[in-house]
Amino acid sequence: MKASRLTLSAMLAAGALLLLSCATLEKGQVAGVQEAALVSVYCDKQIDFSDFKGLAAAVNRLAQDKSFQLKPLATRLRDDMFNKYASGLPFKLMPETEVIGVPAYRTFETQKLTLNKLFFDLPDGYVFYPLSDDVAFKVLLDAFPDVQAFMVCTANFKLTKEFAIAGFGTARVNSYVTILALDRNRKVILRKYTWAASDDTIKFALGGVFDATEILPLCLQATDKAAKKFEAWFSKEMQE
Repeated sequence: MKASRLTLSAMLAAGALLLLSCATLEKGQVAGVQEAALVSVYCDKQIDFSDFKGLAAAVNRLAQDKSFQLKPLATRLRDDMFNKYASGLPFKLMPETEVIGVPAYRTFETQKLTLNKLFFDLPDGYVFYPLSDDVAFKVLLDAFPDVQAFMVCTANFKLTKEFAIAGFGTARVNSYVTILALDRNRKVILRKYTWAASDDTIKFALGGVFDATEILPLCLQATDKAAKKFEAWFSKEMQE
């Protein structure tokens, strides 16, 4: 992948590789990690509409809709990492200010190698860092020479058809939450992927416009369910 063009399709391909295993905790490699930096938390606003053909324009419209704000959700995921999980991790999480407060942390953003900010919502101060990108990872290595591992937490979404007849139907949102930690050699030390579907659905008409105010609550609902699944796994895994 060329550093100057980090495309969504490349990210999705990298994500697919990560999802081959739902959960990985390399305890042998974790033992060598004393401290990790949570370098990115983001929600992808480009919802997967693959169940609905020919709606690429609708994806972009939704992502850029000012009422479709996933920043509060990204902030909640960040808070969970520090407030719910940090104390149970087998390594220490660097204080947030010691990560996002480092001037070199913003290098990847200022190099204009990231995708348009319109498509990703992050907590205040955070930069979009896909660990699958070679340039991004090199920036992190240089910015944090003493950090032994890097973590990201991401949420992606898909609108899934539930029922359709004569061009009308219902759909619900699936949320896919991934937590990934790589050591400085880019080896996985912790990876957990959880997903959940929203309880509620929306009605649709093929070829119509999807309303951001209807989809947003389903994204929040599905992500809350996925987060609870992660919390259950985390509690069990870290007690072993």
